[in-house]
Amino acid sequence: MKVSTFEQHPFMYLSSNGPPTGRDGNILSLMIDALNATLEI
Repeated sequence: MKVSTFEQHPFMYLSSNGPPTGRDGNILSLMIDALNATLEI
């Protein structure tokens, strides 16, 4: 599955050294865990 996003505070904070954070970042992390997927930025 491919997901496209952009940084928009407070919903999405992107970082090169960690998972995305913020409201949508947390949802994306939950989806990654539920689908046993790998995140590539």
